[in-house]
Amino acid sequence: MTKKYAVDESTQSHALIDENTYNEMYQSSVNDNEAFWAAQANRIDWFKPFTEIKDVSYAKDDVHIKWFTDGVLNACYNCVDRHLPEKKDDVAIIWEGDDPNNDMKITYGEQTGQLDEMFGSVASYYEEEFDVAVGNLSSLIEPIMIVFMGITIGGLMLAMYAPIFNVGAIIN
Repeated sequence: MTKKYAVDESTQSHALIDENTYNEMYQSSVNDNEAFWAAQANRIDWFKPFTEIKDVSYAKDDVHIKWFTDGVLNACYNCVDRHLPEKKDDVAIIWEGDDPNNDMKITYGEQTGQLDEMFGSVASYYEEEFDVAVGNLSSLIEPIMIVFMGITIGGLMLAMYAPIFNVGAIIN
């Protein structure tokens, strides 16, 4: 048996959709799921727009479900870059340390600035020792920033971290 819990008025007033809108969206996703998901996918930015929404096969020797396979997007761009400059002062990341007095709130603008600094560190990799660059990482927020950087510039990250994690031994 499913139990429903009432949503208080304050939470309802901040919700992006109400129950009726949710039910309409759900019904739309059931009635014509390709049109529904195409509309949802068009809410983000695509570097190369998709032309095929889904590719589904339940064949015994070829079971697969693929979405937007011919489209190209960048997750970091959609999560961060496209929100600048109108949201540069809004909080993008909230980091809470183990100590309640140790926390950080990083705005979209600050995050972009930190990414620029990290890009600069990577660019100077060949001029100074890599361990100095890693040694300058001051908290656990930097690995998150490195993930964004990796998403943004891709393959260079593998080349950078291969010596640290001995990726070469795994590949060989």
